[in-house]
Amino acid sequence: MRIQDIPKYIKVIFAAMRGKTIKPFEFIWVHKDGTQRWGEAHVGLMKEGSKVIGLQLILRDITERKQAEGERERLMAQIQGQAQRMQQILDTVPVGVLLLDADAQIKLVNPVAEKELVVLADAKIGDTLTSLGGRLLAELLTSPSKGLWHELKADGRTPYRSSLDPLKTETAPHPPDGCWSSAT
Repeated sequence: MRIQDIPKYIKVIFAAMRGKTIKPFEFIWVHKDGTQRWGEAHVGLMKEGSKVIGLQLILRDITERKQAEGERERLMAQIQGQAQRMQQILDTVPVGVLLLDADAQIKLVNPVAEKELVVLADAKIGDTLTSLGGRLLAELLTSPSKGLWHELKADGRTPYRSSLDPLKTETAPHPPDGCWSSAT
């Protein structure tokens, strides 16, 4: 234990001896070589009838758990940073981008797609997309017969181009639960 923590632990032990229930607590101890370890302590009274005959102290080394928790927090911060950067990119690209799940439910849209979905499908996040610009979604998920885009129309006059591509990852070369759509 660190010397500066000893008074705190003495108070805990005396409180336990007076019959107070002590919740498990964490502490740090320092080895002779200066390395620090984390521990968890469980304190309880040993009784014979109503007479206190001793104090039971169970200590457990939780250093690996604390290190794993720290690594998890670091990775979560990294993932959150990447998600924020990805969201900034999605929010600023000049084309509509949306994510559908396997049931064609709209899971994510950027600002451009949000506006285009109202015009092309009268849809929003959470809705199931069955068609876009008067064309069935199943048709739009196939390669266009001419060119790189499917031609879409809204109100019979506004031309849009759309390309829907399956979402693939390194571990799932086939779309696990959705596809990305880009419409301009």
